[in-house]
Amino acid sequence: MQPDLNFTDDEVKQAAAPKDPWQRQEQFSASLKLDQMEQTADRYAQAAAQTTDVAQLAQRADQTSARAGSDIIDPNNRTDATRMGLQDNGQKMFDVVDILAKSINLAYESDETVRSEIPPLETAVQAQRDAAWDDWRRLHEDMVAKVNAIPEAERRFNPPPVDVAYLDYSARVHARLGVYDLPENLATQVRDNRLQQAVQIAQRADTEIAEHIEVYRRRLDEHGDELTRLGYDVAGPLGLWTSAEAGAIDARMLSEELAKPEHLQDADRIEVLTQALERINAMGQEVPGQDGRQLDPDELAYLKAFNAGMDMDAWVGLGDESEAARRNVANGLNLLTNPAIGGIDPSAPPAPNDPDPLRGIRPFIYDQNSGGLWESLFESPLTKEELEGFNAFGNVVGSATIEPGDQMARDQAAAAVDWQDRSREQYDPDRPDIAGSPPNTGSSALLENVALNTEESAGLLTDQATRESLLGQRWETGEGIGALVDSGTSLPPGVDRNADAAEQYHRAGFEVLKYAAQNPDAIHGTIPNEYGTADHDPLQSAIGNTAERYLPQISQQADASAMQAEWARSGEHHNLLGEDYRWGFTLTQEDRRGLFDTIARSHPAAGNEFFHDLGAWERATAHNAFVALNNGDPTAGHYFDAIGRMAGTEEYTRSVLPVEDNTRLHQSAIAGNAAVGAAIKDTTAPVPAKLAIIGGTLLVGEGIRHALPDPAEAMNNARQHALLFGDEEQRVLLAESAAGARYGGVERLGPVPSDQAAREAWLTNAQSSGYENYYQTYRNAYGHEIPPPN
Repeated sequence: MQPDLNFTDDEVKQAAAPKDPWQRQEQFSASLKLDQMEQTADRYAQAAAQTTDVAQLAQRADQTSARAGSDIIDPNNRTDATRMGLQDNGQKMFDVVDILAKSINLAYESDETVRSEIPPLETAVQAQRDAAWDDWRRLHEDMVAKVNAIPEAERRFNPPPVDVAYLDYSARVHARLGVYDLPENLATQVRDNRLQQAVQIAQRADTEIAEHIEVYRRRLDEHGDELTRLGYDVAGPLGLWTSAEAGAIDARMLSEELAKPEHLQDADRIEVLTQALERINAMGQEVPGQDGRQLDPDELAYLKAFNAGMDMDAWVGLGDESEAARRNVANGLNLLTNPAIGGIDPSAPPAPNDPDPLRGIRPFIYDQNSGGLWESLFESPLTKEELEGFNAFGNVVGSATIEPGDQMARDQAAAAVDWQDRSREQYDPDRPDIAGSPPNTGSSALLENVALNTEESAGLLTDQATRESLLGQRWETGEGIGALVDSGTSLPPGVDRNADAAEQYHRAGFEVLKYAAQNPDAIHGTIPNEYGTADHDPLQSAIGNTAERYLPQISQQADASAMQAEWARSGEHHNLLGEDYRWGFTLTQEDRRGLFDTIARSHPAAGNEFFHDLGAWERATAHNAFVALNNGDPTAGHYFDAIGRMAGTEEYTRSVLPVEDNTRLHQSAIAGNAAVGAAIKDTTAPVPAKLAIIGGTLLVGEGIRHALPDPAEAMNNARQHALLFGDEEQRVLLAESAAGARYGGVERLGPVPSDQAAREAWLTNAQSSGYENYYQTYRNAYGHEIPPPN
């Protein structure tokens, strides 16, 4: 009975998986679309003769009728006529078309090279099928020879077993009813051996085809770089650089490289396989921005196919690769998932029968609560691996430089909170089974990506539930939440503070500052009964930055902390310290004190910077107050009211701090005051309140002028000093500002004396030079902020 030694191509492909040279060749050839390329290239050749503008080349080509064939395709060196015909249009156009010609010829040559691997592959696979039958024949011949060597009588009455062998095959054959026959398991050996040989041949062919494709992609990328430098958009109709097929190929090859052991990975190859993304991203650096550029169909097809080809393991593997590779992939994801520029809606399910372009990121952004994290599978050995994978994924996403779409930003912010909330469980003293997992850095990285979208960052901070979930979280790594707060509370470049678009940033600033005033433990990361480490320094710095941006609003007296939306509704612009504001807000004394205290008790750099900027703001505002008086501004009094209120709040805040912190922050405020004073000396025009930040710290003034013994007595003495002498710096500030602005002749009094008594007389003379009433306005506001001593 003849054995079944045959095996099919499908069996070879299945055993060789994931390598498949047949599929790789078909996919590559399909990506080139050579049947369309000739007509497209011909239109480009004709268009080049009609324009000298590289940027209009694709548009002109679309308008040019095509004829069959193309001289730009040059299998037989037929581009000379084309080159000669283009010389009148300038060297740049000549170079563009020449590079396009080389690119198309490269595609033809590479397709031919890749296809040439298939016939010898199929011949070699068939040879293994034939070899299986030859092996069987030789084993059968060996058996017959050995049986024939047995004496006939023995063979007839007591046939012994015979051992047969050929190559690596061997078997003992027993006679059954006097008949010797090779056993079935030997047939299985032969078939499996030759199938495995065919598989190895197919895998080698797949590797060779992949190498050909990589050479093609490298050379094509070189041409693409040249075209980009000449101003040509490589996402044009030729489809060489961007297409669904090209995206699938790049993702597959990248995934294969990332799946190798780390010491065998080729970092240069990984970066090359993301260069098509880099070109798409380069065209999208201003998106969505002023240029309003949309993804074209080929770019979108490439991005969808590339991301569909990236599974979770590929994203994780990319986390340790070069910054350029991570940035290219992350930017590509942000473009793909931004419907505003022609990308997909990440909240919509993929089209039926289409690959899911988000399959690789779903475990991290959408399915994180259904996976094996500690709440559900806390004894699983995958626990630490999951968090390590999330951190690696975050390392990729956090490398983006192009903003995500609104929905993707919201989804990533929610995922960041989820992951941070659950990963803190490792610090629970009642959970020793999961102790020692790595810190969560992925959540912060996601928020850094979200922060690139300033509008959505503001939206997240104005929504109460989201704001509380973000600011009330105990962040193990704080850069992301700090970046998001800075982004959502700052006006983006080009947005006027009174524009409709500015409202949400003002509102976000108000909500963040009110929350910080009322929830200091959340900002400091010291929420009672919460476990785990906290790095809130970046958040505290962001709160200080936000407060500095809104000092004019904070300086106003109010009975309620609220947005002043009626200004906008009535169409009025409220004059605030000499500038018109359509959008405004106020904080109560309690919230203002709470905000200052939250910042003062933050990490030293945040407190120092804010109080430095506060001192600078007070000096600049005082200068502008006297400029306003010189100009006859009837509302100038409210400048002094604002300065007094802020100076009093500063004194109150410092008075309840430990001595060393009081002194440190006092010195910072004096330094900011001095910096502006030096920068605007003899200036008689209004100055920006942020001048000190621009000019930098030029001088650090003397520290507090008395020693405070123990903390209880220190607090009482500080309050007493604040009421009697604590505003001396501000009194000097007002006098020097009046002198600098040439108000009331104060400049004739000369510099401030160093002697205490002489300085007091000097200040009295200055105040009597015409701003006594304004000083009293300042003093009243200042005194209102300082509670009486015990």
